[in-house]
Amino acid sequence: MGSAKKGSQQHDLVTANLASPRQNHRAEDIPMRSRPLPARRHQSGVFTILLLLIVLTGSCLRFAYLPDKPLWFDEGFTRLRISGRDEHDEAISSLFTGRPIPPTAFEPFQEAQPGSPLIGTVRGLARKEPQHPPLYFLLARSASLLMGNSLLGMRSVSALCGALTVPAMVLLALEAYGDRAIALLAGALAAVSPLWIRFAQDGRPYSLWLLLVILAHVAYLRLVRQPGRTAALSYGLVLGLALLTQLLTVLTLFSHALHLVLSGAAWRALILRSYLVATTLALLVASPWAVVLAVKHSTAVATTRHLLRPMPTVALLGHGLDNLNTLFTAWPRFPGPLGPVVSVLLLLGVAAVLWAALRRRHNGQGLFLVLISLVPVLPFVIADLLLGGQRSVQVKYLLPGSIGVFLALAGWLVLAARGRIVRLLAAGLLSLGFVSSLFLLRAPTWWGLSQVDNDLGRLLREAHQPRIVADGSFAVLALLSHQLRGHGSFLLTRSPQTLRLPPHEGETFLYQPSAELKETITKRMGCTLQRRYAERREGGSLYELFEILDCPRRSAPL
Repeated sequence: MGSAKKGSQQHDLVTANLASPRQNHRAEDIPMRSRPLPARRHQSGVFTILLLLIVLTGSCLRFAYLPDKPLWFDEGFTRLRISGRDEHDEAISSLFTGRPIPPTAFEPFQEAQPGSPLIGTVRGLARKEPQHPPLYFLLARSASLLMGNSLLGMRSVSALCGALTVPAMVLLALEAYGDRAIALLAGALAAVSPLWIRFAQDGRPYSLWLLLVILAHVAYLRLVRQPGRTAALSYGLVLGLALLTQLLTVLTLFSHALHLVLSGAAWRALILRSYLVATTLALLVASPWAVVLAVKHSTAVATTRHLLRPMPTVALLGHGLDNLNTLFTAWPRFPGPLGPVVSVLLLLGVAAVLWAALRRRHNGQGLFLVLISLVPVLPFVIADLLLGGQRSVQVKYLLPGSIGVFLALAGWLVLAARGRIVRLLAAGLLSLGFVSSLFLLRAPTWWGLSQVDNDLGRLLREAHQPRIVADGSFAVLALLSHQLRGHGSFLLTRSPQTLRLPPHEGETFLYQPSAELKETITKRMGCTLQRRYAERREGGSLYELFEILDCPRRSAPL
């Protein structure tokens, strides 16, 4: 007893020294485990085991039904980039010939070829999509070559990264709170989050980005707690890799810089020196692609111009609430008149949890959690409100902000767990996320994404020897070729005025035609068109499929 009392007195003395007025900062504002959590009842072994099972099961969910969801629009560009081919210089000249071709003719532009140089992938990104750094695409290319050019191969990188985000969240929560129960609950919330699972099965860079941002947070907290060469090297390398995955990582860097200043840690010479060394290293790692973006800035602006389309404020708010809902449930918008009320209450609940974290002084992690939650999100919201656009609608850009939300929520649930209500709330959130994620995994698409391609593919596979006449986007037609699964053929052109329709025993369709192609088919060839499908794709564009029924002058040139 005497020894325990003496140890307690020594700890109080250390805490008092850390908070001494002689310091230029408050120890409780620095994200180190310098002060203990307040005493609370020991969590039961059953609670720990249940959370651990959820963490493990949620990690495995990332691999469930992995190749089953259809290829969607952006994934088509991933496949194009990992092939190392160019859609304009090679694909269009090879495919848009005005002669019938099988769906398999698209495969060379959708598959990584053994022996093809890596530079093709990097060059394609630099020329056509400089806003996307190459790290993920190089990894996806390697996985496709290793596992076969299938959706499973391409998506395996995201699934593996998604599975690793769960233990990474546990590690981050341990670093921030120093509490096992909070760490396991934070990992469990991330494990069953439908939004995180959805991006873990997406052949795009965002699952890798999310993992690297979490690890960057861990490295930053360790640098502040134990500054030095090793901490600076770890933080700099992880942050650099995150920048090579997604350049928006600069917002994470900015949130760390803000925390360093606002917490007072910047006034400690060793911490400041380690931080500057680390950020310099990170910027050096990412500098080659920063040069590419600077040179190809106009291309990046043109490629992302759709984000600048105006959207009413009410619609922006609605999409924002839907995005927040998907952190916890697979149903973005609750049905019925109470749906908006539930969404607003959820927003207020998250705001209250962040405010509670900010007011909590004993851990020193509150300011950190608020900054990493808001800094990655607010610039998009503010830009949309002041300048117009729909940047904040893109939930993929807001993924880093969800890290802080889960951490703050886990901390509040455990620290406030004095009664059954809070425990029931935790159980309800985990159950809702887990059950709805299972439904989402088994659904035919992600929230209706690529439903157009699914519907068109089913309609055309049921047709007799379908032939698709088109002059549209290579990316859109590549998706359709994937849905056809080798069934039917295409007749593609870039010069509708010279088009001829050779005799064909099966059914002939006109897909997404330009005004010029439609005029050639109807007026100059005298064809009769029957609309078989019309639907708006995500983003608002109308997609139409017509069946060509009768063409008295089908071979008549212009």
